[in-house]
Amino acid sequence: MADELRSISVLIPDGESFYLRTVLHCLSRIKGVRIFVLSSARYTPMRFSRYVHRYEHHDFKEDTSAWIELINRKMKEHRIDVLMPIFEVGIRKLVEHRQKLLYPEKTLLPSSLADFDTANDKGKLAERLYQEQIPGPRSFLMEEKDFSLLDKQEIKFPVLAKPPLVSGGGEGILPVKDPDELKEKISDSTIKLPVLIQEQLQGHDLGCNVICKDGKILAFTIQKGFLYNPKPFSPQIGLTMVQEDSVIDSVSWLMKSLNWTGVANVDLFYDNNSREYKILEINPRYWNTLLGSLVAGVNFPLIYCQAVLGTQLSAVSYEKKDFINLKGIVASISKDYRIVFRPSYLWNHSPLPYIVKDPLPVAYQFIWRTKNILVRKFKQKKAA
Repeated sequence: MADELRSISVLIPDGESFYLRTVLHCLSRIKGVRIFVLSSARYTPMRFSRYVHRYEHHDFKEDTSAWIELINRKMKEHRIDVLMPIFEVGIRKLVEHRQKLLYPEKTLLPSSLADFDTANDKGKLAERLYQEQIPGPRSFLMEEKDFSLLDKQEIKFPVLAKPPLVSGGGEGILPVKDPDELKEKISDSTIKLPVLIQEQLQGHDLGCNVICKDGKILAFTIQKGFLYNPKPFSPQIGLTMVQEDSVIDSVSWLMKSLNWTGVANVDLFYDNNSREYKILEINPRYWNTLLGSLVAGVNFPLIYCQAVLGTQLSAVSYEKKDFINLKGIVASISKDYRIVFRPSYLWNHSPLPYIVKDPLPVAYQFIWRTKNILVRKFKQKKAA
């Protein structure tokens, strides 16, 4: 059943983003929605989605002013109701150049560039957590090879070395067991500066997804992982929606301090020693497990549209449900093949229904990957 909202038009200005697929699947639940996509990539799998009313390629990836002029022109030409950027690069550009937008009231953007950068930068966020006395792991931003500064910090090893501005997925995170190893890895440039040095906690991770307006949370979901990629620090591929009052208390406090407007995915970790959830980082954008929230009952892109239009928000409560993505399905079958005999579970707790309803992007992606593999093998054979 489609979610209730009058027929609307939505413009996604950064359709080259990996997160376009899950956002489109959520928007497809709105009856009569027309989705327009601008993309710096000429061909992406979602160009062939049945849910895209019009997909337009542009060459303004490095020309922000021209990109915003294009957005303004398309907003006017297509009478767009909602402007919905989905990735932090595009969101930041729009925040920085908000005054150039013809229709700033038709989007949800953080109130200031400083607040956006605080959320997006792990070093600045760690400082904000300390200032606001919000639970977080002990952290230190190391910006130069002055190891005497490290000796003055009250940080216990082992630690994690994190690049401050890498966008999610655990990319660039390295575990370090002691100060000598840290000094060695910085000296040989295995770890590049600046780097956030953060105590490695013992416990389990948790994610809190929110949509806010002027620092107030309009809707949220909390997810706990039960299935992961083999790669360390990688995102969840299987999760359960849960309720944790202490988590939403901390996240509400943080969102209020940032006067946050828009969506965000907050990573937390339960510290077995202090017996509390600590905030690790914020992804100030949509997230990969967005469909997990939809399966549980919260459609974040729909609520985004409702918040922009000023209409009554949909029900924001959610059920405690599992969700596994495509990699999670493969991992689940490898772990216990009997799950294939539970087709209703796989259908109701995964992206499968959305893929079946919108198969062309998956077909395009399969053909594209197969072609690349064959070309690579041909070149290797020719070189040999």
